[in-house]
Amino acid sequence: MPSRRGATPLPPAHRIAGRALRTALSRRCPNCHTGRIWTGWLTLGDRCPDCGIAPARGEHDFFIGAVMVNFVLAELVTVLSFVAAMILMWPAVNWDALLWGTVALAIAAPIATYPFTMTLWLALDMTFRPPGRET
Repeated sequence: MPSRRGATPLPPAHRIAGRALRTALSRRCPNCHTGRIWTGWLTLGDRCPDCGIAPARGEHDFFIGAVMVNFVLAELVTVLSFVAAMILMWPAVNWDALLWGTVALAIAAPIATYPFTMTLWLALDMTFRPPGRET
């Protein structure tokens, strides 16, 4: 039973998820939380410079989950931006500008969110498959 004096500590799953999200937003290694695993905006390094873990995780199809998370997030950003712009322009909506702005955002959003979704996917994978069990 939780104590009434202080705050109830969060369950480990919430702490792990929060740390994974912070790590993803900083684009750092999900294992040691300090190493820079990205060598460029879209280029993932071979190993973490601090702890030496390989981000590829030993599977040829590991990146499919990251691509799916990236697709969902990018499309969510695109749709919400479309709806928000339409509401802001209402009743005189400039449909041509809205169309081309949405197309441009649909192209740019996956590129802009890729490093964050890839690092988040890597952190979630390491939560369920700790380093050393990649085989």
